Amino acid sequence: MKHIILTLFLFLFLGCSQTSLQTAWTRTKDASYSAVTDPVTWAPMAVGITLYATNTDQRISKDIMNHPPFYLANDDMYREINGAETYLTALMIDDNDSVTKLKRVAVEATGFAVARTVTDTLSYSIEKENPSHTRDDAIGSHHAIDTFTGSAMNRRNVDQLDIPEWGKYTLNGISYFTASASAFARVQEGGHSLGDQFIHASIGNFLGLFIHDLFMKEDTHIELSVANDAAYMYTNWKF
Repeated sequence: MKHIILTLFLFLFLGCSQTSLQTAWTRTKDASYSAVTDPVTWAPMAVGITLYATNTDQRISKDIMNHPPFYLANDDMYREINGAETYLTALMIDDNDSVTKLKRVAVEATGFAVARTVTDTLSYSIEKENPSHTRDDAIGSHHAIDTFTGSAMNRRNVDQLDIPEWGKYTLNGISYFTASASAFARVQEGGHSLGDQFIHASIGNFLGLFIHDLFMKEDTHIELSVANDAAYMYTNWKF
């Protein structure tokens, strides 16, 4: 947990040297509140905690693993579709200039990067055996945290599209279907329990909304510089 806190602290504040601490705190507080109070954050969290608390999580998860209720294609396919749609809807927004467009795509990439970091940190920090008894890093799923992060950012993008409401519902539906299918496929494979994936969905939704709202506010001016060497690409944010 301390690694997660340190990662987010550095991400939020090291790049904010040109903004007063009060302004940075207000923006962070607003983004956090919006993400926490979103139904796709607190509802899955509540379901996951209920499954844990009632000791039904392992039984239900093993039933799903032994008798898969759905035919789902390769879980990585859903994950890739989810990520592609997130970037596509970012590009579909009618921004005034190419710099804003670049910033928007960079924010999506940052959201996915933070999701991967959080997922890996959870896997390394918390030991929990998966339903198939093959691994002890069941807490932390790229197929749930990453995809629901993408769906949350995608939802913010879709809100800004000048298209009919049915089109917005369709795009959001596809995104959340691929996220759910990716996460549930891992339950059917025995990689994670059902309760784990509900918790992961909640974490992913929080991260996606938080990152997007933090960096894409209309009154937020961001400078992005990119440096590349033989092995890594670095980004530097200035507010």
